[in-house]
Amino acid sequence: MYPPTPIKRGDTIIESSLYDRYAGELQIALQDMDNSGKTSVVGKVCDEEVYLLDHVRPWQKFKFKENMR
Repeated sequence: MYPPTPIKRGDTIIESSLYDRYAGELQIALQDMDNSGKTSVVGKVCDEEVYLLDHVRPWQKFKFKENMR
């Protein structure tokens, strides 16, 4: 078994069913943190746009919007 992937600022994460209350929640990490193994890193905010996280507050709702460039 591989060690859990560390969580970095800007990572898009989903909490596993090992978390009773937060299972299945999609979140964006606002800071680096250790991964206990209960969290899956499934994506990342691109480096050019990670500055936007400075405007997101803990527990604030967000949504993804596809850019059709």
